[in-house]
Amino acid sequence: MEIDAIDDQILSLLNKRAKLSLKVLEKKKQLQIAISDPEREAEIIGRLNINHEGPLSDGAISRIYQTLLAEMRLMMERSS
Repeated sequence: MEIDAIDDQILSLLNKRAKLSLKVLEKKKQLQIAISDPEREAEIIGRLNINHEGPLSDGAISRIYQTLLAEMRLMMERSS
């Protein structure tokens, strides 16, 4: 099914993003920078809300990415 293929792509991209986040974590450790960066997270969500074309609402995009970013932070905290 087409939806299954898309779900597989999303999963692959989530794992790719997580691996990159762990690389960022290593750099943050070296530079002694906090894991959490609320300004950067707001920038990401704002950029995505400006660039998406729907049919998801801005609120839906914000909620999805707030959850995604929270999970990435949690993963990074557990790895530090």
